Amino acid sequence: VETSSDAIVITDRDRRIAFANPAAIELFGRGPDLVGQPASITVPSDMLERVREREDRALAGEPQCYEAAVERPDGERRVISITTAPLRELGEVTGIVASLRDSTNERRARDAVARSEARYSRLVESASDGIFTVSTDGRLTAVNRSFERAVGRSRGDLLDESFTELIDRRDIPAARRLLEETIAGARCRGQLRYRAWDGEMRHGAVITSPIVENEAIAGALGIMRDMTEEMRLADQL
Repeated sequence: VETSSDAIVITDRDRRIAFANPAAIELFGRGPDLVGQPASITVPSDMLERVREREDRALAGEPQCYEAAVERPDGERRVISITTAPLRELGEVTGIVASLRDSTNERRARDAVARSEARYSRLVESASDGIFTVSTDGRLTAVNRSFERAVGRSRGDLLDESFTELIDRRDIPAARRLLEETIAGARCRGQLRYRAWDGEMRHGAVITSPIVENEAIAGALGIMRDMTEEMRLADQL
């Protein structure tokens, strides 16, 4: 207990700290005089009610596992994962044994990943070009809204369908070759005709790149831009 990297705290039925190991004293940012103080002095005011409810359950004999926070005297707030169990003596619950793990850095890392994923999702979904991914066997695994609008089909209908099924039959060999070369590790460009949502044949400029996961190619990422109007203008010129 003394050498544990996790903070270990015992509180009595009056919710006063009866024991705190060195890791707990360091986590709370307080001295050894922490023992004998109400446990509530370590809890942010906005979490007092929630923590008290968990303490009530533990004192009733029910082990608890939850996430909360501690507030140090300097105002720093740390996110912690708490596991508690009732302390029993002669068959009666006389207090709570709590193990606290500082998960502040893990939470910050998760939040950073979540923010990054949200930004990436907004970027992909707001793009005017159709963006899609395919598996190594050429089946669609993801599409953005612009891709849905371009082909006039919903995401649910498109996922797991072969990409070449959307391409005009005259360009299917070129589409297959494009995907095969990308899955082999090359970045590729091509022009493919496809049937749009309004039934019109459209011309798409497609750029593909391999998707690498764990040092192996797991599929392909494609960006498709509608070039129909540009090609018409070029023909008129």
